[in-house]
Amino acid sequence: MFSEILGRFLKSPIKAWFLYAFPWWALIPLGAFLLFDAHYSREISDTKRLQDEVVDQENSLLEVASNQVIRSTLIIRNNAQSIMTNNNLAPEEQQKLLSQNFFAVSSAYPQYMQIRIILPDGNEWVRVDNDARASNAGVIRRSHEMQNKAARYYFKEGMKLEKDAIFLTPFDLNMEQGKVEPPYRSTLRSVTQLRDVSGAVIGLFVLNLDGSYLFDREHRSENSMVINSDGYWLLSTDESQEWGFMFNRPDDRFPLKFPDVWEQMTQSYSTSGQFLNYQGLWTYKRLTMGNSEEFVLKSTVIYTVSLVTDIVQLRKQLMWRYSVIALLILIVMTALAYTLAKATTALDKKSKELNATNQELEYVIEQLQLSKEELIRTEKLSSLGLLVAGIAHELNTPIGSAMLTFRSMRERLAEMLHSFNSGAMKRSDLDRFLHQQNEGLELANEGLNRAGLLIQQFKQVASDRANATCHRFDLAEEVEKISALMKNQIHHSPHQLILNIPPNIKMVSYPGPLGQVIQNLIQNSLVHAFDDGMSGVIDVTATPPVNGFVDILVTDNGGGIPTEYLNTIFDPFFTTKRNQGGTGLGLHIVHNIVHGVLGGTIHVEKGVNGVGTRLVLHLPLNNEGGAVAS
Repeated sequence: MFSEILGRFLKSPIKAWFLYAFPWWALIPLGAFLLFDAHYSREISDTKRLQDEVVDQENSLLEVASNQVIRSTLIIRNNAQSIMTNNNLAPEEQQKLLSQNFFAVSSAYPQYMQIRIILPDGNEWVRVDNDARASNAGVIRRSHEMQNKAARYYFKEGMKLEKDAIFLTPFDLNMEQGKVEPPYRSTLRSVTQLRDVSGAVIGLFVLNLDGSYLFDREHRSENSMVINSDGYWLLSTDESQEWGFMFNRPDDRFPLKFPDVWEQMTQSYSTSGQFLNYQGLWTYKRLTMGNSEEFVLKSTVIYTVSLVTDIVQLRKQLMWRYSVIALLILIVMTALAYTLAKATTALDKKSKELNATNQELEYVIEQLQLSKEELIRTEKLSSLGLLVAGIAHELNTPIGSAMLTFRSMRERLAEMLHSFNSGAMKRSDLDRFLHQQNEGLELANEGLNRAGLLIQQFKQVASDRANATCHRFDLAEEVEKISALMKNQIHHSPHQLILNIPPNIKMVSYPGPLGQVIQNLIQNSLVHAFDDGMSGVIDVTATPPVNGFVDILVTDNGGGIPTEYLNTIFDPFFTTKRNQGGTGLGLHIVHNIVHGVLGGTIHVEKGVNGVGTRLVLHLPLNNEGGAVAS
């Protein structure tokens, strides 16, 4: 049912084209989307992993630096506190010893840009500066170079600390004489109190970390940013946005430009995360510096952020690439579908034409089969007709002789009656009459006996061929009958028929069909083997039986059969004498009788010494129960 509907649908080229193209219109866009999605997901996954590693690494640098500052603060503070509480040293000696110790630390750790002791009144008492960028690294400041820091926030917060507590300031820019020091140096300060043996505060120890290397763009990813807890950029992809709180630029804040991102980062319970929005891929990690140390009274929060905007452009590029590829494939497949639809329609039309032609051919073949059967019947009748013609000619001589003898005897009888009635008959006339009559009767009897024998043979052959009965017979006698029936035809030709059949070859088979085969083979040699003017020999020979089979060889010394015809002479309607009335069915009938009735085989080969043609019959001696010709 479906195939019929599909067949009717495919008759229209447009419908067939739609049927072939529609699956591709559905599958190609879907396949392109799936490939795009897989490719984009892979790129996103790789980018996420890479950015997560970058942000984690950069965040770790900040965490390591802050922890190192805290540990250094504790060590240096303890050393400084022991010196300042040593009553055996004068204040000047204490100040000198502290300066020397601080200078040694500064030389060993150039990232510590300032190591100071600030007295409770805010005045710097010991100070060693170190600018790793300058040649005068490690400088012990003199008294006149000291500053009062009582107004700075870290001094105020430091004076409020409890014993052994540390105040870790947020990153900002270093200030000297109330102004931001150029070139900018990001600074992290660690502040703790110095106390005497009574617990009274005798000063503040302040350690400044030069964080310039932590915010150096050359050592960071181009997509990375660092933001403090107030949302100000400490490091930005746009340098003009950095350190806005140091220069009174409240509008240069991350929350104002990316409020949704800031909200997600600050309100998330997780310290890290990744998410995609229309701006790109965001990766962040929140660090609370000093949070792991219990003696850090007040810690500071900092965010390391990465924004990859290329991922948005990558999505557009991949979408465009796969769309173009899908479109090209769709165009090609649509064209192929159109070509296939045209071919299918043409094929359907051609199929109809072939079906009509096949029907015509079937009718022609049927007619040819009928014609073949009619020709086979005609050929059989023709074969029997030749027998009739031969027997008629053979009967003419003995019967004619008998009739002539009877006419002569009747005339002699009339003469004797006249002589007797006239009384002139003599004894010598009677004796001569009786002698002549006796000879005439013997001659007539011989002719009639010959005619009777021919008629008896004809009746036997005709009966065998008509009834195709299987019975026992002598091969030599059966072949002799055929030879006798064809004697007239052979006699009136320039050719000679030689029979060489050993006696006492008994067969149980079908003598009628066998006789027809022998007759047809002899007739075929007479018609086809010899050119005009030739005097040929046709030899019919039987070999002694072997293993229950006998071979009958019909050989002529004629012109032979061309090699290219040897495999086709038994085909129906094959003849080289069609213009002379040949039907091409003689040997085909022989082949069918030999295989179908006599249960044997027949093949053709070259004659003696390659001259002429030899047809070899290989027949069973006992074919009882074999096939019967219809």
